[in-house]
Amino acid sequence: MKLTSSINNTENRDELIHLLRRGKFLQGTNQPIFDSTKADLEKNITPLLITEIYQSMEKHAYNDSIALAEVIFLFDPLNENALFMEIKAMIALKMLQEARIRFQNFASEYRNIMGEDLPFNFEDIA
Repeated sequence: MKLTSSINNTENRDELIHLLRRGKFLQGTNQPIFDSTKADLEKNITPLLITEIYQSMEKHAYNDSIALAEVIFLFDPLNENALFMEIKAMIALKMLQEARIRFQNFASEYRNIMGEDLPFNFEDIA
């Protein structure tokens, strides 16, 4: 897949993040012809972005990690890996208050969707 090889290039990754931040691919398009394309992108993009977020954390590129996490949440709003990496990146950048707010927002959305509380708390991540 071309996307896999091109995301490894920082410039291409940044461009992809910029495009994806605009919202889900073909969001609001209700034409059945695009359904499989949308589903394929959403299925394939999240694992690539998870790989990228781990790599950015290893490189201490914490702002990139936060940006990647936000894009992942567009496709998978309850992605715990993205939450953990975003919180850790925020803490590394001394954004403790923002990290706590992000966690609380995630926990609230989790509760609304899943009907139960998160099985971990902020301190488990920090």
